[in-house]
Amino acid sequence: MRNQVQSFSNSNRKNELGFTAYVIILLAATLAGISMFAIDFGKGANRVHMEKQLLDSHGYIVGQQIISQGITSACVNGEFVGDTDELSQALFNQLDQVERDERTYECEELDGGEVIVREEGDPSGPPGTFRRYRVSSSYNALQNPNAAQEEGEDTKRSVVVEVREINGEVERPRPQIMFILDYSGSMSSNNRANRLKGAMQEFVNADYEVDYGVILFDSSVRTTIGLGSGAGHNQSVMSTVNGNSPGGGTGFNGPLQNAVNALNQSGNQHSYVVLVSDGVPSDGSAAQNYVNNVIRGIDPNICLTRSGNDICHTVYTLGVDNANMNMLDSLSGNAATAPAERANFSFEISAQDTQEAFRAIVDDILCSFGPLEPQPSVDEEATINVFLNESALERNVDFEYDRNLNAIKLYDANGNQACTNALNNGGSITIRYGKPRVVAE
Repeated sequence: MRNQVQSFSNSNRKNELGFTAYVIILLAATLAGISMFAIDFGKGANRVHMEKQLLDSHGYIVGQQIISQGITSACVNGEFVGDTDELSQALFNQLDQVERDERTYECEELDGGEVIVREEGDPSGPPGTFRRYRVSSSYNALQNPNAAQEEGEDTKRSVVVEVREINGEVERPRPQIMFILDYSGSMSSNNRANRLKGAMQEFVNADYEVDYGVILFDSSVRTTIGLGSGAGHNQSVMSTVNGNSPGGGTGFNGPLQNAVNALNQSGNQHSYVVLVSDGVPSDGSAAQNYVNNVIRGIDPNICLTRSGNDICHTVYTLGVDNANMNMLDSLSGNAATAPAERANFSFEISAQDTQEAFRAIVDDILCSFGPLEPQPSVDEEATINVFLNESALERNVDFEYDRNLNAIKLYDANGNQACTNALNNGGSITIRYGKPRVVAE
């Protein structure tokens, strides 16, 4: 499905599941584990077994809440709080003859509240970075005085809950962008060229912390201004952009080669091409062949890890009015982008939306955090949650996960300013995903 610029608007950034649905799913999973056991309250051994299951379930609930809602919704000052407390009570409401008041649950952060790091091959668990909690329960293990006494009248058990977590201060990656701008004759229609010039002026006025260059083209390259920044560079770019008029045909291959050559000189893995056109290239499949051989011809892992000898270039395309979107789609993305996902980097707009589209693409480039290590599996992607200073962000409104870049993209939407806060206010971004790991102590 083709991405429109409007895909970045609030109306299309809605949560797929509400919290109510989440509670139902979690409660059903928890009860499924407990319902397997036929509980005979006249036997201490079965009672102990049940309590172990209840403790494991509460450990899982705490872990899930930390992943989905944040630490302050799970455990504060040693006690269950908020939705965690409500889920615990809901669990007991489904169990006959088992009262929550007969037992006490506690929780505490381990490792001084810091994440731990485990390397590959560590026998204590999977590799990665984790936050750990201890969840404990105290209860009367015996139901009648004739039962065995080895458990004692006051039994306390605990489990360790591990949650995968990646965090750190959001940094400005200072990306490098080459803009490839179509100045063919058809750009004179519908005020397209003037709107393109206005979009470039807005970009320059925003004074982003980027290095950028501009290539103007028609049937061949007209002019190339290499990567740079600052007042002098801005003046040179806008003088060139405003001083040219549409005319001639449309050729993609030469401009793409110039852009990639300019980006390769720096060795920066935060490397982007933004191609804007309203037409059909006159050089046929030459640009497609170049992209397939050069841009997609590298190891895809370089794009996922942003490290390696080759440079991962990500191509965004912007099709104005009557542009050949099939062609632009074929040029979009990077070496890690599956064919079905190339349209995620390709935008179809009308001329009056050019400035908004520029803002959306720059937002995509500037406000990202990654790579995530280890990369989430396809199943884990749905569990990714992002927090700014432990304030939960809303999926598809404040952030998205980009599988092709293995990165979180932040947005300014709904007045929440997730991107601005992360970049300008030094906000600490935290990513949690996967399932909690519950280990008996």
